[in-house]
Amino acid sequence: MACLNYSGLLMASKATITEIDEYEEDDIDDDLAVVDEDKKRKKSSNIQFKPFDESREVKEWNYELKNNESVECLASGSGWCCVLTSPCNYLRVFSADGIQKTLLCQGTPVVSMVGYENLLAIVSHAGPPVYGMQSMRLKVVNMDDRDYRTVVETECPVSKDSYISWMGFTEEGQFMTFDSDGIIRSFNFRNQQWTPVLDFKIKY
Repeated sequence: MACLNYSGLLMASKATITEIDEYEEDDIDDDLAVVDEDKKRKKSSNIQFKPFDESREVKEWNYELKNNESVECLASGSGWCCVLTSPCNYLRVFSADGIQKTLLCQGTPVVSMVGYENLLAIVSHAGPPVYGMQSMRLKVVNMDDRDYRTVVETECPVSKDSYISWMGFTEEGQFMTFDSDGIIRSFNFRNQQWTPVLDFKIKY
């Protein structure tokens, strides 16, 4: 998985489990190592950032997750990167030069997240669906604050019997969602209300 903006490209791989080949198993000395009963080898999850302008102080960096932690989602903004990991729903926040700044916890399953400048937008499940309507919430975190304050926490509407296909920010910083029913919605940060912008099912 990957995301990019004007500062660079953020990539991550999930932790994988692969079976040990038979010839590799034969080479293992029983006195030196113990073969796992499932005969499996675990590959760690890795995070990598490639800056677009390497002439600046920011250089390419890599971070390896331990203890079976795996990246599930990622986002980047102005001078920061963030990854969501399983199984504990950790939000690991890094600076653009690869220094981990803080470790946060997300309480509900995340649908997706996206970054813009100093804002991190997270859409997550708030509960089971009712009558075909999914229960989702939007949380926006200010990544400039040292305490990573939540500036918005509200519902995130989606059409009946549908799901969010895309979400992101416009160039002006307007947060938008697009669901599988063909409706684009815009979130107004001033009054914290949602507005339908376009319905692709309607022929104009």
